[in-house]
Amino acid sequence: MKYLLSFFTCWILLLAPGTTETQAEDFNWFVSSTEVDLNQHGLTFFQFNKSDSVQKYNPEIHVDLIRDGAAKASISDPEGNLLFFSDGYDVFNKNFDLMENGDKLAYSGIIKEFYELVGTLLIPNRMVILPYPDSDFEYYLIYNSLIRDFQNDPNIARSFGLYYSKVDLSKNDGLGQVTQKNQPLLQDNFACRSLLPIRHANGRDWWILQKHWDEPRWFVFLLDPDGIHLSHETEVGGFPNFVARFAEVSTMGDRIVYLTSDHFYPWIPSSQIDPDDYDYQFHFFNFDRCSGQIDFEKSISQSLIPSSAGKLNWFTVEWNSQNLYFSRGNYMKKLNIGPTEAEITHDTILTKEQLDLPAAHNGFHFPRITPEGELWITHWSSDKVTVFRNPELGTGEENWDPEPIKIFGNSGGNFPHFPNFRLGPIDGGPCDTSGVDNVPAAWFRYNGMNLDDTERRFTDLSYFEPENWLWDFDDGSIHHGREAGVHEFPGPGEYHVCLTVWNEFGEDTFCRWVTIDDISSTENISNSDTWIRLYSNPARDFTTLRWNGLDPVEVGLYDITGRQILHDYLQPGQEEYSLQLENLAAGVYIVHLKSLNGVIMTEQLVVVK
Repeated sequence: MKYLLSFFTCWILLLAPGTTETQAEDFNWFVSSTEVDLNQHGLTFFQFNKSDSVQKYNPEIHVDLIRDGAAKASISDPEGNLLFFSDGYDVFNKNFDLMENGDKLAYSGIIKEFYELVGTLLIPNRMVILPYPDSDFEYYLIYNSLIRDFQNDPNIARSFGLYYSKVDLSKNDGLGQVTQKNQPLLQDNFACRSLLPIRHANGRDWWILQKHWDEPRWFVFLLDPDGIHLSHETEVGGFPNFVARFAEVSTMGDRIVYLTSDHFYPWIPSSQIDPDDYDYQFHFFNFDRCSGQIDFEKSISQSLIPSSAGKLNWFTVEWNSQNLYFSRGNYMKKLNIGPTEAEITHDTILTKEQLDLPAAHNGFHFPRITPEGELWITHWSSDKVTVFRNPELGTGEENWDPEPIKIFGNSGGNFPHFPNFRLGPIDGGPCDTSGVDNVPAAWFRYNGMNLDDTERRFTDLSYFEPENWLWDFDDGSIHHGREAGVHEFPGPGEYHVCLTVWNEFGEDTFCRWVTIDDISSTENISNSDTWIRLYSNPARDFTTLRWNGLDPVEVGLYDITGRQILHDYLQPGQEEYSLQLENLAAGVYIVHLKSLNGVIMTEQLVVVK
């Protein structure tokens, strides 16, 4: 049956286009900032990939300053290779240099005021980068202007203009050029942290939603082959006015949630807030990806925790489990946003006291769900990122990792803002007009946190509407169904675990090697001075691999999709290995070094051109 399905799938793909690319346009994140003149090289990039753990690196930059906090956006190609990014002020190419004509985005008001400063602005979800549907190499940056509200509160940032710039990556040998800059889309009164990009139901175009400052109406823009233009305005009748502090959209693009509170405007310091008088509200709306219309769903209003715990500013949602995560300084909270009021519950899942943070650091700051479905949280003025490995699980089971991610500089800002690039068309609907079908793509993550040595938890990340799932654990056992949960392997070894998904349009299989270590050999290695290093890294034409504390026999080089680029055997006693890179494209690669006793160590390699 499996072979028959595979033959049928290939026949379908020859006849009709589908969503078959990796769709890794959101696989490059960055935090912190850097300033060359002060010798502060704190920029931290993370590159996610489907076949290996996330890779962290500290790139060599070629500009005076990359800032933190005002807005972050980046874009990668469908395979996950960085194309360009912006810190909200300028546009930088994949070589971490200023793109031609990429300086001074929305250069007025607060942006102009902060342009030459190292200080940060806390304005997430203010900018997004989207591919132009009619081109393989043109992109739109869409963003708000920022001004101080001198009439009521100069510490409040407001926006009275929405702008776009256009990038052409066919210029300058792929490094790009900003061909149109600071083009006005609309002048009005906008909430500057509430710019929401959503894939159109046709699977090709993009909706861009921008909420009014305090009125219950939205400006709905459309990016299609004709460019970007205002499609319509939509207003929720009978809904009260409110200032939207922050907004997010669901992974399926069909729900919107806004955060507001009575003390957001004019701003009232948390020390002056009586928790009995100032509640926080989460307002939920339904969005039609075909028509672009918005309808009110419900509001949740509670005094969730005392104001002394800190201000509630940002949140993120793990939509599969309907868990909304938010922080108020010293506490990390989870709110279940179930379909009925009876199911709306909230719990504290982590406190600042449980973290190894100096008292001066302002606890939890900005949360976001990664492409792999983990929950990452920055900390104000800290070089650490807190990680929950399984935020989709119940309270107390989220698998908080006590070992935080160490970044290269202190962060006071946020992660980049992305749409869901792995959202396809609504097949069979009235807007299914582009000829794109949801050909499913298989993907999963796994970890062994809080499990026995031979156990691993598997979580499905497949996209483009799979309807069937088949797991093969390479140990004689299989599982039918979306979630395999915790699987116990029979003993130490390497297992090639594969997930196959399919629907009426096709099938896809994704595999990862899962290593179950022999406990005794793992302890021996962990207690020795064992490492591998690359000299240099990033590299252009070649790099040298060196190691210590192990007896390697094989070396491998892989791209971020898991495709093997090189495999070679090492001689006994060999102390280094030269990797020739002249024929490799710029991007992030993974070097594997396998020892005689089967232990595999990896190192990330950044290739620049």
